Amino acid sequence: MTGKTFADIHEELAYYKAQTTNLQLELEDTRASLEEFQQTSRELEEDLERELETVEKRCKDLRAKNEALKNEVDDWKQKFYQSKQESNVNQTQMQRELDSLRALRDKYAEKTRNLELENDDLERTERLLSAPVDFVASRTTLQDLESKYNKAIERGALLEEELEGKAQLIVQVQRLKDDLRDANIELAVLKNKQDGDLGPPSTPAVQRHYSRPPSAMSIDSSSGVTTANPVRMVQEMVGRVKSLEARLVSCRSLVTPLLAPPPSYSTTVPYPASSPSPPLITKEILRTKSVRRARG
Repeated sequence: MTGKTFADIHEELAYYKAQTTNLQLELEDTRASLEEFQQTSRELEEDLERELETVEKRCKDLRAKNEALKNEVDDWKQKFYQSKQESNVNQTQMQRELDSLRALRDKYAEKTRNLELENDDLERTERLLSAPVDFVASRTTLQDLESKYNKAIERGALLEEELEGKAQLIVQVQRLKDDLRDANIELAVLKNKQDGDLGPPSTPAVQRHYSRPPSAMSIDSSSGVTTANPVRMVQEMVGRVKSLEARLVSCRSLVTPLLAPPPSYSTTVPYPASSPSPPLITKEILRTKSVRRARG
């Protein structure tokens, strides 16, 4: 089987015994090595399992810690957004309060200035009334104050009347302008009829005249042009235009002085002969001051 020849059976038997012994020794060594390897493997496996358990436990702890940190981050984010919103609301409210306080400060400052001015006026009036001057000078001062007050009232009334007159004159001038425009349009129409132009009118004014409603056309035709003679119609229209221009010039001459600034009233107007007594003037001044304070 092995290719080796033996002299006799005893030699072959001894050879195989020796081989068997060697194989048994190798088997025992292999078993010992296997047991040692298995023991080492078991120990290594136990170490790896313990390490794996430790790593898994640590990973679990880290995951739990990570979740806790995430929750904490979410809480801090929510707190941050809430605090930011509250801060914006508080800032807006404080800005409103600051604006209101500034407006109130300006209002109080203006009231203080007005009170100081009124106080100065009252002190000046009191000094004028209580100064050691003769009765004639005091009476003259009171008459001056009364005349200025009356002139201011008259000036206000005159200005109101002038404004009303200006408004009426402006309306009248506009009406005259409209009448003049209509008269010019009618004159252009009559000239076209006189020239024998039977086609559609070419000028924009005449086109607007033709596009007007029938009622307006009938009113314009019945206002002054009633004859069928073209020459007479043209003469009447020219007369109307001239009269309207004259009226417009007269209105302008009336409006021009009113548009100029009103003349300043001189303080050298003679005082009236009769004037109230000093207490009455003082009461009138105090009443005027109180009315101005109430309006302020």
